[in-house]
Amino acid sequence: MTLTKLLGIERGWIRPDEIAGLELGEEIWFERGRPSEPADLGACLEEIIRRAGKRGLRYPSVLLLRKRQIGRGQWRPPAIPKVARLDSACAKCRGGGLVLQEGGKCGTFCECPAGELLKFPRARPRG
Repeated sequence: MTLTKLLGIERGWIRPDEIAGLELGEEIWFERGRPSEPADLGACLEEIIRRAGKRGLRYPSVLLLRKRQIGRGQWRPPAIPKVARLDSACAKCRGGGLVLQEGGKCGTFCECPAGELLKFPRARPRG
């Protein structure tokens, strides 16, 4: 499970200049233990937005949308099956499906199942 998948973010919603902010978000979400409960997820999204701003990174506006929706009780993350919680994250992308290039201003899709899902959202991952 990735933050992108948990929040229901479609690949087409992410602009190229937001990839670095999304990757930062995936890292922070992973560091915080991949929270999925609304209160914890809302706090995590707040931290992502704050840290992206400090670093001068654009983040996908859907992160702010979900944070506000969680705060108002208008959206809840889907239940995560126990198997998905136990999956190990890719060493390259930490399970986010995106690998930042040197300098952090652009990135590529990872070759892992998470990257394959971002490239081809309707296809099944290999492996």
